[in-house]
Amino acid sequence: MREKIVYIIGAGFSAPLGLPVMSNFLEKAKEMYFGQEEQFPYFKNVFDIIKTMSNCKNYYSADLFNIEEILSILEMNERFSNNSEENSFIKFIIDVINYYTPQVGTREFIKASNWNDFIFGNSQLFKS
Repeated sequence: MREKIVYIIGAGFSAPLGLPVMSNFLEKAKEMYFGQEEQFPYFKNVFDIIKTMSNCKNYYSADLFNIEEILSILEMNERFSNNSEENSFIKFIIDVINYYTPQVGTREFIKASNWNDFIFGNSQLFKS
């Protein structure tokens, strides 16, 4: 008889691997950029666009450290103007995720992907 297994994966499931999540995506991107500006020169333009978004905070509360809010503002801007930065943001997101994703089978991946410990509560993270 075959067992039926259901995986429930929520927000933050990738965090133990060291992948950026919505709340720290921008911080990780800046760490990546300032460590090797010559490899990702277009990041400066993306950061400049995000900086200009701070004007919206005069009208409503916005968390411009959260990539989801940044993308929402970008989408609104593109709907109401002829300015499109979609391609640079897509490349930006892909590059950041690829940079922080360890290769399957590498020591970093094996060390970071101890899902059994996290699922069953054996991790040091859960001990006081």
